[in-house]
Amino acid sequence: MRFQLLPFVLPLALPLALTGSLPGQGTINLQDVLELPSLATGDLDHALVVLNDNGDAFAAWQGEDAATGRHQVEGVLIRRASGLTWTVPQPADVLLLGDPSHAVFSSGEECNKPDVVSLGQDFAVVWARNEPNTGWSQLEVARILVPPAGPPVVDSAAPGLGWTVDPLVVGGDAGLMPDLAARAAAPGEVAVAYAHETYSQAAIREYDLRATTIDLNASPPQIGPIVTLAGPIPVDNTAYGPVGGRVLPDMVEDDFGHLVIAYESFELAVHNGLAGDEGHVHVHRFAESGGIWTELEHVVLDGQNLGFRQRRPNLATSHTDLGNTVSLAWIEQGLRLFADLDVRYGELEFLGGAGPGTVAVTHQPFPNLANRDHAHPAPIHARAFRAVVCCRWYTLKTGIVAFNAAPPIPERPLPTNVNWAWRPAADLIEIGQPGAPDSRLIAISYEGDSLSGSGQAIFVQFFRR
Repeated sequence: MRFQLLPFVLPLALPLALTGSLPGQGTINLQDVLELPSLATGDLDHALVVLNDNGDAFAAWQGEDAATGRHQVEGVLIRRASGLTWTVPQPADVLLLGDPSHAVFSSGEECNKPDVVSLGQDFAVVWARNEPNTGWSQLEVARILVPPAGPPVVDSAAPGLGWTVDPLVVGGDAGLMPDLAARAAAPGEVAVAYAHETYSQAAIREYDLRATTIDLNASPPQIGPIVTLAGPIPVDNTAYGPVGGRVLPDMVEDDFGHLVIAYESFELAVHNGLAGDEGHVHVHRFAESGGIWTELEHVVLDGQNLGFRQRRPNLATSHTDLGNTVSLAWIEQGLRLFADLDVRYGELEFLGGAGPGTVAVTHQPFPNLANRDHAHPAPIHARAFRAVVCCRWYTLKTGIVAFNAAPPIPERPLPTNVNWAWRPAADLIEIGQPGAPDSRLIAISYEGDSLSGSGQAIFVQFFRR
């Protein structure tokens, strides 16, 4: 069934006294700008934020050691206080989840690229432990237990060391880039997908997409069979990229408990003798049971230019919408320095239901301009609600904007006073009757210049729609 897209209406036009996490400030309200504390001495980036069933938020990110440049993975619980207010976390509340001083591989390793999902009241976090000089990596996981009161409890192998999910990964230039999806029919269980480098020579790179399941009800967790879902996936080099991770899987669970996974590929013409360079976004749907993954559909999506990179696909879905639909957004990136960046945004509907079938693809008219203007889109998806947030380049700054496809509403900025805000992430839960006015609670995280002037920080805002 097709849906009419409704406007993403946040009360953005109201004048606000925007606040950061000031000393002595106990709680924040809807729209307030919360700057998160950190244990790291350098810049913070790659933040994710998710909401549990209570409306508590958990944010995870990677923080840099200013002296060495190595990264560690941190996280913090932002408890919902009363009504639509949240308690401001303090520096002592920050959890060191991935600590490179464990030196599993060497003293030069680092922990980075976390992902986090909600497990009812609790949360699961995965991250990569990478050894940059050799390319060896390890995938780690922890469960964040959230009691009714008091601090959260980290269930992991040791402080700063997660439970090992896959100890034999070649992260290589991809850096694993793990992504999680919770399993609705199996509370406490998640699936994870990540990149494993299989070939690296000159500009040519190839990867396998690996996946497994993790049952976090036990301690240590029970790890399912590690399988290869796709490969070899080309993500080749050019003179100007890619910068950052590769393959970049993103995964959600659909209405039938199947796993929808999106990732990127980019193949130079010389890789396998193509007529020209090709960039794609791939979307697979898998049925998983007992460690057996069965592909139901595979869709290949292109941007406006086949020879451009299609980067960083992100998915979102809901189990309360009126069909088996998934929102998808990604970046289309040119191949020169400071090339144009555009957002591609749309929706996939899996018409086969619980079994294989056709996939209907709807492309939304995102308002890209003919310059380096938009990047890092994060779709938001609920019953009778579709939106995307992304970063927008202005003359001498970036900011976070929201867009609705229909009825046509021009993009508009989030109410934030943060300079160079970018790389947003978003999560949504229903707090009322699905589809009713003001029934949705949205958390958005992004990085930007610290309000205190001390480097790059992580920020969180809450909205009701």
